[in-house]
Amino acid sequence: MNIIANLPPQQLRPVVHENIDRLSDTELAVVHRVLLQMEIERLADSVSEGVEEARLAGKLDPVDIQASIREHRARHPYK
Repeated sequence: MNIIANLPPQQLRPVVHENIDRLSDTELAVVHRVLLQMEIERLADSVSEGVEEARLAGKLDPVDIQASIREHRARHPYK
């Protein structure tokens, strides 16, 4: 097993940074896409949790949602 994989985050972070610094431009672009995908998944999970909490709290009643949409449109009319 790779001992680096078992390092605590504060020791692993500089190792990862060093590895990133050695990547080719193509490899760097791939790593960037992977990091963006991780961020998308993290944000999607966060939104999903928030929606579920709102649903359980009764804040997603279709009538309330429609009223909120009407209110928003009244404050921000399309031009």
